[in-house]
Amino acid sequence: MNNKHLNKAGYISALRIGLCFLLSGLVCSNLSANENRWQDALTIDGFYTLDLTYTDEAIPVISNGNIPRVLDAKESTLKSSVFGLQVELEISSDLSAFVQGSTFYDQHNEFDKSLDWAYLSYDLGNNYDIRLGMFLVPFLQGTELKSVSYSRLWARPLVPGSGAGGFIDNRGIELIKRVPLKDSFLSLQFSLGEPEHQSSNVDGELLSLVAIKYEGRDFWVRGALAHAGYEVSTPLGQMIDDNASSNMISIETEIRFRDVVVNAGLSDSDAEISPDDMLSYLSIAYPMGSFTPYILAVRASQHFEAFTAPAPPSSAPPPPGGAPPSQRIGDNDRETLGIGFRYDLGGNYSLKAQAERIEIIDESDPLRGRVESEANVFTVLLEGVF
Repeated sequence: MNNKHLNKAGYISALRIGLCFLLSGLVCSNLSANENRWQDALTIDGFYTLDLTYTDEAIPVISNGNIPRVLDAKESTLKSSVFGLQVELEISSDLSAFVQGSTFYDQHNEFDKSLDWAYLSYDLGNNYDIRLGMFLVPFLQGTELKSVSYSRLWARPLVPGSGAGGFIDNRGIELIKRVPLKDSFLSLQFSLGEPEHQSSNVDGELLSLVAIKYEGRDFWVRGALAHAGYEVSTPLGQMIDDNASSNMISIETEIRFRDVVVNAGLSDSDAEISPDDMLSYLSIAYPMGSFTPYILAVRASQHFEAFTAPAPPSSAPPPPGGAPPSQRIGDNDRETLGIGFRYDLGGNYSLKAQAERIEIIDESDPLRGRVESEANVFTVLLEGVF
């Protein structure tokens, strides 16, 4: 591991330790004098999703734990389930701390855990909030709500992977401004920090993001612009590009018209070395009291472009299994058509069922050529918050 990665790890560790000491000191100074105040200031909530999924053919899916999983043909599994905890502490009238974590099965079918949020929030007054710590990248609304399935209509996340060019979380600072208007509401969100990528070969340097959301009586619309700078290296640690970047844009909306609810979204990215990500989705729901049926269509695409990679050093051992994989060039498209329902059981619990037809056309591997995959996926889940 080079010095840069050691410094990065040290920086992150120092940030975590500093936040812990700061939080501990603030807690002790504000709460030791009054035990009842401590009990009133602390809020602990749990959430869970018990997910039973079946597929008739082998197909990759995104679990509720935001983990890509490849299901085998005729497989029934509960390993897309997730359990989590949220802890919020009101340190003073202006300062609070929030932590969210979850546990799930990873892509290797091993039990894993994730820290999704960990930040301090300070109310600056005049509807301004500033937050410091670690956050899920707020590029799409679905990227922030993936683990808490109860917060969305659909049984499975609409947004595949991270939804933000592979960047999962961001360690830094956020500024939020809320503007109440007559019969409507406007919010602005600014983020700046060091992002973490889902690939170990991508080292995030700096991510800047601005998002705006306008909420009316029967609709909302949200847009975001993001820029990420990063380094890309080979699995052997050789630098491919030490100044790569990605520009991302998204727009989403929810419209309620009489008894129909329409959700739609579109995102696109222009990345160097990493693939370009494109996403579009449309959902139409018809709420009938506690029962809400819906239909949905999702299209996700990745576009790979050729780049110049350094040759492995002569002293490097041969890769296991023979020659290294070929460089991916071309498109990998995924289309989903689904129908399902959500039934609210009351008491913050719900039951969901969803049937999907997933079709994948992968033309990005020159050695394999065009590969088509399709499957029917059925999901039933019980979820809730407590």
